[in-house]
Amino acid sequence: MIEPVEIARPAGGLLRGQLHSAGDDCVLLVHEPGRDLDAWDPLPQMLSAYRLTVLAIDLAGHGGSEGERDPARTAEDAAAAARILRGRADGPLFVGAAGASAAPALAAAHSLGARGFFAIDPVLDEAPRLPTLAILPALDEQAQAGAELLRAAPGWTVAAHVPVRARGLELLSSDWSENVQAYVATFLNDLRLGAPRPDPAKVVR
Repeated sequence: MIEPVEIARPAGGLLRGQLHSAGDDCVLLVHEPGRDLDAWDPLPQMLSAYRLTVLAIDLAGHGGSEGERDPARTAEDAAAAARILRGRADGPLFVGAAGASAAPALAAAHSLGARGFFAIDPVLDEAPRLPTLAILPALDEQAQAGAELLRAAPGWTVAAHVPVRARGLELLSSDWSENVQAYVATFLNDLRLGAPRPDPAKVVR
């Protein structure tokens, strides 16, 4: 079942999102700046087929959400959305993000005690402290920087490289969309099932 949701922002105004209700375990999706929740398609529908409840939000000033665009408030907006999500699904929380929203979404995931984090073409400013999947396009300076932070992470990290030059959530509309979705689904299912931890910064090609 898909339903619209409204989330009160700590800074005032409303965020709007779409909730795909399917199970107790839940996933919050935070798009990169300049896009909106529709850029995640078809990932939410695919994850709901695995009995995950998925909430994709429009950040402030994007899509249907109110307020001015303010990247400095992305972490607190993500945290507010996650609290709403946990009110609808009380299992483990996972957080997904893209591009420049990855760093604040990761900070929110850390503060909320999320079970795991995944990011598409992430811009990160610290090494993750929780199980993390990063999907990286054809290597350039940004992707290389993300890979280096993953290698420095203390926990379970997986870097999946895809041979395309699409950026951010454009990867979900690229020829490698099905592969990207499969990487995310496999990562989340491994965490949910308690699969053995792989070597840190294992590269999936």
